[in-house]
Amino acid sequence: MNLMRKIAMLALIPLCAEATRIQDTVYDARGQRANGTCVIGWPGFITAGGKAVAGGTRQQRIRNGVLDVVLEPTIGASPGNVVYTVRCLWVDGRPAAEEYWAVIDSAHPLTMAGVRVPAPAVGAAPGTSVGINQVTGLQAQLDGRVQKAATYAPMRAAVIDAAGNLSGAAGVAGDCVRVDGSSAPCGGGGGGTAGSFVDAEVPAGVIDGANNTFTLSRTPSPFASLRVYRNGMRLKLGLDFVLSGVTITFVAEVRPQPGDILLADYRY
Repeated sequence: MNLMRKIAMLALIPLCAEATRIQDTVYDARGQRANGTCVIGWPGFITAGGKAVAGGTRQQRIRNGVLDVVLEPTIGASPGNVVYTVRCLWVDGRPAAEEYWAVIDSAHPLTMAGVRVPAPAVGAAPGTSVGINQVTGLQAQLDGRVQKAATYAPMRAAVIDAAGNLSGAAGVAGDCVRVDGSSAPCGGGGGGTAGSFVDAEVPAGVIDGANNTFTLSRTPSPFASLRVYRNGMRLKLGLDFVLSGVTITFVAEVRPQPGDILLADYRY
């Protein structure tokens, strides 16, 4: 095979282009060959061949319907779903519909029909994620929301505890929940002499000088009916201890010590 024949055969083999030419005849809304200007815009991307393309725009004149433009291929580019946005305005002032083009790497010219694609989805591309700190003010909004307390439980009436967190109301399923978060059998106790009393109950909990949390067998109702005694001395609710549902939490200064005797009286 002589050299000239080899050259002729090589000329018949298509080569991958560094950029792709789009050639077509463009018509306006009246069906006439268009005259005007098209603005083509694109974001920054890296082609499948590794070429970095900076984001930008370009104006492309259309004369007597002739479109001839060379663009970098976007198919296989990073990030994915990169398209060219094309907006045309004809000389008579009529705008054309906005178009979106996805361009393959081709050694041969393509038509507009060969690159035209549907409008891209609004928002982040599929598979991408956005960090909380990338959304202005989101972290502050989340920090200000009520959080679940340790006593939160599904299928319970919601109660806001002393720390402002979301808790679940204590009691059995048939109890009624009051405004202060306490509960008791519906129709009993709460406001007057009606209801039941507990006298000299020993709150459950280890008295070892370290534990400051103890539990009652029922939820006091009303809330203020609880009387707690340590070695016969009455302690003050809100000053020496706090109550959440059936849980008594002592402050450090009056934390029960080994040998102490705790008793509780209350209505429910």
